[in-house]
Amino acid sequence: FGPRPTVPERFAGHLMHVHNDLVTLVRTNPAECHAIGRTLGARLGRPLAETAILIPLGGTSMLDRPGEPFHDPDAVAAFRAGLAETADPALRIETHPENINDPDFAAKIAAHLVDMVARVPRSDAPDETQQARRGA
Repeated sequence: FGPRPTVPERFAGHLMHVHNDLVTLVRTNPAECHAIGRTLGARLGRPLAETAILIPLGGTSMLDRPGEPFHDPDAVAAFRAGLAETADPALRIETHPENINDPDFAAKIAAHLVDMVARVPRSDAPDETQQARRGA
């Protein structure tokens, strides 16, 4: 939101952080995080290939680290619970202790991607789409 007075009244009970005179951040509460997780799980549908969601239990922003104003482990747990309620069982949901901005979390995501890509079946013969892209 903009300056603090622009935050709608419905967020009055939420944790807020005035970033500067022009920006006010509002933290989602556990009930809202649960609803977001349920919505995400429902919208993802059935994965067409191996799919994983990695949830950083150490927070989802710089302000959501332990000791920071938006740190709320209950909200992250509520998100994960909501996601698990509606996600297809084929979707792998993993939790990791790091914050989303930690280099170790980024390395875990990269390692997952490399592993998943390495297991994709490959064909020596290019398919029609690949031939069309090359102008063959």
